[in-house]
Formats: sequence, C-alpha cells, structure tokens
Amino acid sequence: MTRNIIVSIIIPVYNTEQYLRECLDSVLKQTFKDFECICINDCSTDNSCSILEEYAKKDDRFVLINLAENKGQGNARNQGIKIAKGKYITFVDSDDWITNDYVEVLFNAINKYNTDFVTTNFYTFDNITHKTKKKIFNPKLYYDKIIYEEKDKILFLKNVNNNVQTSTVCADIFKKEFLLSNDMLFNISIKGEDTFFMWEAIIKARNFIYIKEYLYYYRINLENSTMALICVEDKIKYYNQLVLLNKNKFNKYLIFCYTEISLNCAKRCESFSMEQARNLFYLFKNYIYDQDYDIDYNCINFRDQIRLFVFKICLKYNLNYCFIGKLHRKFNPIRLFIIK
Repeated sequence: MTRNIIVSIIIPVYNTEQYLRECLDSVLKQTFKDFECICINDCSTDNSCSILEEYAKKDDRFVLINLAENKGQGNARNQGIKIAKGKYITFVDSDDWITNDYVEVLFNAINKYNTDFVTTNFYTFDNITHKTKKKIFNPKLYYDKIIYEEKDKILFLKNVNNNVQTSTVCADIFKKEFLLSNDMLFNISIKGEDTFFMWEAIIKARNFIYIKEYLYYYRINLENSTMALICVEDKIKYYNQLVLLNKNKFNKYLIFCYTEISLNCAKRCESFSMEQARNLFYLFKNYIYDQDYDIDYNCINFRDQIRLFVFKICLKYNLNYCFIGKLHRKFNPIRLFIIK
C-alpha cells in the first residue's frame, strides 16, 4: 500500500536502548497517521539497532538508516532532512517521547497559520526523581501570535532564553521547503548545534508562531545525555558564525547572543577551579570580547545583571574576574538590598 507521507519525524539514535521503545511507541500512538519516522542509527554499540529493526518490520512507516561512521546527532539529523519525503519535518530525540496528538496539533497549527515553523511548550522529566514539570514560558510574549517583525523576534529570544526553548529543535515543526531553500542544516563542527539551528531559523524565517500546548516530554539528568555541555571554544565558533550569518542585518541578535555567551562564561568562571577560570576568562577576552557590543540587561534577572556588570568592568580594565566571580557565587548580592 502506498502511503501519503505528509510529515517526516526524524529521530537520531545512539545507544539509547533503555529509552528507545518508549520513544518509538509514542510515535506509533500518533492520532495523525500520514507520517514517516526516519530513525538514524548513528553506529550504536548497544541493542538500539535491533530495536529499530523490530519496529521497521512491524510498521512500514518506520525507515531505518544505519550510518557507517559516528559523526554526532547533528549529522544524523542532516541525513534525515536530505531523504525526508514529507512536506513538514519534526525532530524527536530517542530518549524522549511525545504526546499522542503531537504531530496532529503541530500539523494543524502550521497549516492554519501558514508559517515557516511552529514551536510549542514541553514537559521536562527528571530521570533521577521521575518528576514531570511544565517548562514555564514567560507570559510577556503572547501565544498564537504570528511573529515576523524584528522587534518581535528579539522579544521572543529574550523571553524564552532561560526556558531552553531556543536550545532544542524538538517540540517544533518546520516546512521542509523553508529548510531546503535556506540551506538549513545542522552545523556538525560545533557542540550545541541545536541552538545555532534554532537561532538561524528565527533569523531567516519569514514568520513563525508559538502555540501554548504541551506536547513533548524532554528527559533530563541522564548519565550519558546527548545534550553536551558547550565549551567556550565552541561558543566562540558559534558567535563568529552568527556574525557571518547576520552581517549588517539584525544587529540586535548579535547583542543578545553576546549577552548570552558572556553570562555563560561568567558562570563557568565562578564554578571552575581558579586556574581553569583564569584561562577561560582570558580566552573569552582575547577571542570574543568586543567593546562595541553592549550587554542587553533587559533579558536577564537582577542577580545576573550584577554578575554581567562586574564581568564587563573586568573585561574592559583587564581585571581577572575569577576571584570576584567566586565571591559573587558565594555571597548573593541581592541580599544587600533586602531589608529583614
């Protein structure tokens, strides 16, 4: 029987046999039936491949691709994009799972609003405590509002930055035409390729929309999580590529990105050993520090505003932030302003 494939679900898989069945079963339960599920086995060394073969035999909507070389999650997703037959593409991680109406709700939304992509809310599932929580979204940005103007895109980035919404491509659906026409593939030369992909999508999109439904379960606190910690060297590459991507357009995106990376670096300096923190501080100063870019204090909380103000002063006057940062971490400066 020839199937009508409208949505392509792309799942990169590497050594997740413990969670894989739960993920694939949630795909099988979808109320929307016209999909293909492209499972990219990225050279798994556990029983993941056998599980994928089992599901491919059980349901012909499951397509199994075995890669010859392990090149990471971004490369696996790229292979899926290249062979996807659906008009729309969505991504699911093999250690997560989705609600039964995940595809149906996202498909209906992208058709209703005719946007380049749709993003939605998600739950986090703590793998240690087994507690499920809603990832709370900042209410300043209205739901079901088509976002297309630069000011609204920047507002979106500010409001969701602390909620990981632009750090994952999961809980989204994209028009395949939008991805292909804009050469939207994952950059496999850096860690944290999800974030760069989503920020690039926001910049390049004609429009997009954020809907309020909770459709995705994102597993956290895994022993071997696929979400790697982004090192500063990769942050630098990431920032430099955003500069190239933006050129003279959307300059405010670069200010936002610079703020996010500065905050990330400052926090790392506070948690690393003195020697590691010193090396990190001067690496940032030498390769990414730019006096022409202001910190966007509006998108961060009060304590982080103080943290970044001090961090910027240290960068400007060549003062080592490490010791000051560790004091900041130990003694919360907000307490100075609280009258007991």
